[in-house]
Amino acid sequence: MDTWRQFEQEYMDEKPLLVSALINGISTSQALVDSGCLVYGIVSERFVRRHQLSCVSIEPRHLQSVEGISEDAVSRITSFDLDIGGHQQKRVYFYIVPKIKGYEMILGKA
Repeated sequence: MDTWRQFEQEYMDEKPLLVSALINGISTSQALVDSGCLVYGIVSERFVRRHQLSCVSIEPRHLQSVEGISEDAVSRITSFDLDIGGHQQKRVYFYIVPKIKGYEMILGKA
């Protein structure tokens, strides 16, 4: 049992991987890096309002997660220039969701 406790303390409960993201070259936000996120990225409605980003309506779609498929359809996207540690991407597209528990932005697969 001591081996388990040592393993648990060292590996089981890791802190989230957060990065500072520069949005459109003028404002910053913390982003959760989640290699298990099955889409490029999602942002909260709060994030969109705070950064005054424009939205585009899309055909509604459901997002799949480890908890299953979301019941709420995603029906809007936003785009912006993104810089993370000097790695710059022009015009990235993110799905807009009502809220993300504890975060405003999640970077998924890229």
